[in-house]
Amino acid sequence: MAQDDKTRAQQLIDQNSDSGGLNVDALCDALSKTVMTLTYTVFEVFNVLTERGFDQATHERVATNLIDRISSANLI
Repeated sequence: MAQDDKTRAQQLIDQNSDSGGLNVDALCDALSKTVMTLTYTVFEVFNVLTERGFDQATHERVATNLIDRISSANLI
């Protein structure tokens, strides 16, 4: 199961990246739609970002952006 989550995480990052780098807004939009059903995939996104050499500032931008996109209704 964990490998499936990691594979999904890698695909999400790949789908939301281009030669200009990571599109944080697009990544977080995709994550916010799956955060309640694929929670471990969200965790794996941060692991994959680390493996791919993204810095702490990128991690913080992704986390902040994702939190901003998750409505309180999704958390109930």
